[in-house]
Amino acid sequence: MTPISAAFIPAIRIILRQIPLRRAAPSHHARNRRNGSCNLFSAKSMQLHCKPALPALSLIRQAQNPINGRDSNGGDFMTYTRTLAFLLSSCAIAPAALAQTTSSQSPQGVSEASPPSEDAVDDIIVTGIRRSLSTANDVKRDAPYIVDAIAAEDLGKFPDQNVAESLQRITGVAITRTVGGEGQSVSVRGLGPQFNVTTVNGRVLATSNGGRDFSFDVLPSEVISGAQVYKTTMASLEEGSIGGTVNMSTARPLARPGFHAAVSAGGLYDEISKSLTPQASGFISQTFADDTIGVLIGGAYTKRNIRSDFSSSISRGQVDFDANGDGAIAGDGSERFAFPNITAFGIRQTKRERIGATGALQWKPDDSLEMTLDGLYSYYSTPETTYQQNNNFTTNLGSLHNVGITNGAITSFDIDNVAYEVATNPAFRKVKTWQAGYNIKWRPTDRLSLTGDAAYSQASSDQGGKNRFYVAGIPGANIRYEAGSKIPTTIITLPSLTPGGPRRDASEFTPGEVSPSFAQVNGSDISDKVFQARLDGEWKFDGGVLSSLTFGAEYVSRIKDNRAFDTANACAFCGFPFSFGQTGVDVLNSFPGGSFMGGKAGDFPHVWPAVDVDKFLAAVQAAEGRLVNPSTGQVYPVGYTADQLRAVFLPRNSSKIDEKSYAGYVQANFETGALSGNVGVRVIHTELTSSGATQELLSLTPIPNTSNFNAVFSDVLPVSETGKYTKALPSLNLTYKLEENLLLRAAASKSIARPNINQLGVNVNYEVNSTPPSLTEAGNAALKPIRSTNLDASIEYYPTRSSILSLGVFYKDIKGFVSPVTVTETIAGYAMQVTRPVNGDDAYILGVEGNVSYLFDNGLGFQLNGTLNKSKADYSSTLAGRVTTLEGLSKYSFNAVALYEKHGISARLAYSYRRKYVSASIGQASDPEYTDGQGFLDGSISYDLTPNYTVYVQGQNLLKEDVFTYSVDKYRPIYYERIARRVEFGVRARF
Repeated sequence: MTPISAAFIPAIRIILRQIPLRRAAPSHHARNRRNGSCNLFSAKSMQLHCKPALPALSLIRQAQNPINGRDSNGGDFMTYTRTLAFLLSSCAIAPAALAQTTSSQSPQGVSEASPPSEDAVDDIIVTGIRRSLSTANDVKRDAPYIVDAIAAEDLGKFPDQNVAESLQRITGVAITRTVGGEGQSVSVRGLGPQFNVTTVNGRVLATSNGGRDFSFDVLPSEVISGAQVYKTTMASLEEGSIGGTVNMSTARPLARPGFHAAVSAGGLYDEISKSLTPQASGFISQTFADDTIGVLIGGAYTKRNIRSDFSSSISRGQVDFDANGDGAIAGDGSERFAFPNITAFGIRQTKRERIGATGALQWKPDDSLEMTLDGLYSYYSTPETTYQQNNNFTTNLGSLHNVGITNGAITSFDIDNVAYEVATNPAFRKVKTWQAGYNIKWRPTDRLSLTGDAAYSQASSDQGGKNRFYVAGIPGANIRYEAGSKIPTTIITLPSLTPGGPRRDASEFTPGEVSPSFAQVNGSDISDKVFQARLDGEWKFDGGVLSSLTFGAEYVSRIKDNRAFDTANACAFCGFPFSFGQTGVDVLNSFPGGSFMGGKAGDFPHVWPAVDVDKFLAAVQAAEGRLVNPSTGQVYPVGYTADQLRAVFLPRNSSKIDEKSYAGYVQANFETGALSGNVGVRVIHTELTSSGATQELLSLTPIPNTSNFNAVFSDVLPVSETGKYTKALPSLNLTYKLEENLLLRAAASKSIARPNINQLGVNVNYEVNSTPPSLTEAGNAALKPIRSTNLDASIEYYPTRSSILSLGVFYKDIKGFVSPVTVTETIAGYAMQVTRPVNGDDAYILGVEGNVSYLFDNGLGFQLNGTLNKSKADYSSTLAGRVTTLEGLSKYSFNAVALYEKHGISARLAYSYRRKYVSASIGQASDPEYTDGQGFLDGSISYDLTPNYTVYVQGQNLLKEDVFTYSVDKYRPIYYERIARRVEFGVRARF
């Protein structure tokens, strides 16, 4: 035993004093090298069968060239190395100190395990949760870098129905959720999805959003066999992440020789929408010709009807108010206060449908050659209709009275003679994503191995001109507003129907008095096309410290086209020009289902009329040739509605990005005694062209009784910009084997995150439908990548193959964050805030991660992990210069999971919590926005009726957690949504 081992081992034993330990089974990689016999799944039961051999630790040693002196960005690499040594020592101080106070004898109840004999032949059979945890631990233990993983419990059976929700169980991973509470995107170590790379089988997957970040809700979890989160990097790994790289793997038939099939069918019940919808999946895998050819196909279908109730602030701003009552506004800004501007209450009704398919064809004629052709397809449809009640306070700010001010914000007031508005917003999101790839592995000699890979991926979203937002209202409403709760008090009264009569409650409206207002038709068509090709090689050496040299090159071409559509004139009927009663068309339907927030007590609207969008169009068309347009004094001409409310292509809001990246790397893998690792460098070069068009704003004319403007633009002017950069990315990974199942790791690297694609476009957006008008220049093709210097250290102990105890620390020094800079410019006679993205902001993250997972022989088990972060982001380059934490980073987060698996019963109860975080560093009114802390409890239980048939029940959001976002403090609410509890149930069969 080495002196270092002598310091660590007693400490580990004390920590695990009460846990009955047994020697960790060697990984299946080690068994393969020992005896070449590990059949991952038997043909009958899909169970893991391996014959244990002498323990061995499989390290995939891949590395990078050493770096001397200063780095490519001018930093002192030796300084970072010394810092790494400090972080590494911090992992060792506590155990070493503890060891000094411990007896040299083993603690009671813990005995030192001896290695099994070489001729031991008893089979180790692992299934379900135990197999999933064992496989994940194998990946983590055997990797030459710091990585965490999750694995499918069986073919077509991922731990959660949503891949992102499974990933959040990993230490350091947090998720954001889409409407209805499903996981959509992931953050790694506090860095949001735009700073991470998501791949499928090591390849970049096209996305249907405006950026690079991947929406996990488009993929059914059943098509994924495993996922890995790489927290450190090396030269051979894909660049582009400063947080972490998430790789999802699909199943391979030759990994499971023989015939296998798995099918499932069930239902999903949503508590708020009170609907039951179907779910089904099926997979077949077969090998032929002495297991040299394999075919796998599979698919999954899910459907869910969602209702989500929400309260929101649409456009917070600032207003001048005579707070001291002296009849004048102070010129020093002391009487300028934050103000809600426009608020809304709403319900969304969504019909979500997801279809996924995967397939693979493999041929391995001998041990020196293997070829794989695989594909992935996803169809995701989420049409939704939102019914809103809006309150636009900006139309009569002069009537503010009974004003209350808290912390620089107007948080309560009465306002008179504004509009009581109702709106309907049908929106469509239909996404098609597919990927096809070919991979060949060839080992021409015992020393040389080559791998070639090529893939093409495409995603498209066809929403151009298909989203509608129609607003109607009743002028003359009085409103009392009070903030201080998640749903602000909003009491609305309407004018009397008779002169001098009493005011009415808002629920006492009459359909004939409602008038048309804002009417918008918009949406974007987005397509993303990615071609990727790479060649990797490895040359092995005999003897010596250097075990192998890996090298390779890669080419990635990405073209993302965003074509925006908007209404020719969304304010064709603004200002409530006539009532629908004058047209003879009743455009209102009753409130769609129950009451707002399920009847939750509070002084806010619980029901309101719903605008029928088709009847709205019929009504305004009925005004043509009959009613007078107040803005022109002329009768609306026939065809006016079709001409003004049509969706038109907007070149100035559109862009096309053509990006090409080249990379080459070399890395050295080494081993000397208990120390192994890799060192190397990856050099990348990126070129891009951003093309589109722009228009100059010539004039703005206010529309009476609204906060909107009529705008006149110049002719379309084509525009194109280019950008390029080259970076060298060194990295070092070290693993020291204190004992066979006790590892000490350290890593240092430089990494980049490319600017989000929607930050590179030449498109501009003039916001003329709010006060004050503003201009956003969406992109800047000259942006450089965000740079990060990363230091990591961790210690990992594996008491059994399915259990782990680990502790890690990490530090990231981040330069060149892309942030919006806002300045004031005079455009068309108005002082407008103009926002554009630039490089310049800096940040750092210092974090600690801990993870404990253990499965007992009696079937019980637990998982506990948590992350503690400290960060600072300097946004001093913006108009609202401030220092705050990074977007998406919670100070701490943790997971607690209780497990049971025995006698055919498999049960799990999982709780995930993340503390509040900055959701937007520069949000509405240029103030930071925060999302409140969230804790989600999920549970599942299944029972094996027979070895082939299983029934299951899963519950999500059992505590009915909600989402609450606010600005600066909770007196400035931004968004509140209640999320449904949902239950899934069904039967699975495997053969």
